[in-house]
Amino acid sequence: MNPIGMDLSMSRWQCVAASMLYVLSTASGALAQSIVPDISFSGFGTLGYAVLGDENAEYRTGEAQDGADKEGSFEVDSRYGLQMDAIFTPVLSATVQGIIREAEDGDPEAQLEWGFLRWLATDNLTFRLGRMSLPVYALSDFREVGHAYPWLRPPEDVYSQIPLRRFEGADVTLDTQWNQTFVRWQVFAGQARERIFENLEPDARNSLGASIVIERGPATVRLSHVRADVDVDSNNANVTQIRQGIAQAQAAVPSLAAIADDFAGVRVPLTFSGVALNLDFTRVFAEVEYTQRRVDSWVSDVDGISVAVGARFGRFRPYVHLSSLDEPEGDRRVNLPDDVGLDALEAGINGFYEPRDQQTVGLGARWDVSPQVALKAQIDHVSRDEIGISLLRLNADDGTDQGDDVTLYSIVVDFIF
Repeated sequence: MNPIGMDLSMSRWQCVAASMLYVLSTASGALAQSIVPDISFSGFGTLGYAVLGDENAEYRTGEAQDGADKEGSFEVDSRYGLQMDAIFTPVLSATVQGIIREAEDGDPEAQLEWGFLRWLATDNLTFRLGRMSLPVYALSDFREVGHAYPWLRPPEDVYSQIPLRRFEGADVTLDTQWNQTFVRWQVFAGQARERIFENLEPDARNSLGASIVIERGPATVRLSHVRADVDVDSNNANVTQIRQGIAQAQAAVPSLAAIADDFAGVRVPLTFSGVALNLDFTRVFAEVEYTQRRVDSWVSDVDGISVAVGARFGRFRPYVHLSSLDEPEGDRRVNLPDDVGLDALEAGINGFYEPRDQQTVGLGARWDVSPQVALKAQIDHVSRDEIGISLLRLNADDGTDQGDDVTLYSIVVDFIF
């Protein structure tokens, strides 16, 4: 790693952080002059470094374009967040949260993660309106706050299925209690749009979902389901080329009619369901999460599962985890008739259909340096049939990466303030 390059990268992150802090501080000052709310600030962050033990691949998460390769990277896990809470009355408040993380262009970028008004209608009934976390995963509400969970990062085999992290809309939450059982009911509706990769900006409209969280003793169960009308490829130039190629070749190759709808560039229904179980005892803790995505498109149907188990020894928490992403439809790649004119079309279609099944087994540990700071280290062994969901082939043209297993080494410092 070039130390000069590292210093430049860190200074760039610091500059963006200072800009975001200034914007939030200015906004709070203007608000205070007009309404004089009770304003408080809090924050969180992760400084992480990861290196991949393979020279022909790159490990990335979420919308990140740059990931960890054999040279190592600070970009996979590093992020900074600042939150402002404003209380106007005992029942009316607002929350604004900004996060700096790597954007789709590969550079750190300040993004508005939350920006909502909250109305406490009764002691147990809450309404929110604005931008909020999309509540589809067990860790959705605090997935950016690494200090809030034992693992180094949420399992990518599961959490990559819905790359949209937030939505604009409204939700209603009802808290109920029966004897020693606490139940939280949530219903939400809205829309979400976020650039994931270049020329890929999923747009989910008419989103409607619900979740139920049940807590009793050491056990917490979470059930969630969401349905949305999704446009995943209207701005994707590669999909447009495939669509045009299918239209031109369909008369000569009737079998293309069976896959034409996958690249039609129309809004299609998507459903996502999840169930999670968390067990938190004095010495042992565990978490299991299963998810399922179904969508009528070139985007594949997937099932994901993760299991993690750990133990507590004072401030030291070792753990093991495993996760898997599976495409139940199997290998969808096509074989078109031998024709030079169809070679490019076949390659283009199969680039979208290429299997992304992936399995991860990991070992890690967390050490709480203080109540506000945690140090984590984790080793992940990733198996894949082809590229996997998290791997980017660097030398695909010469075929050096054949989907071999890779090992990812990560270390982070999580902090809150």
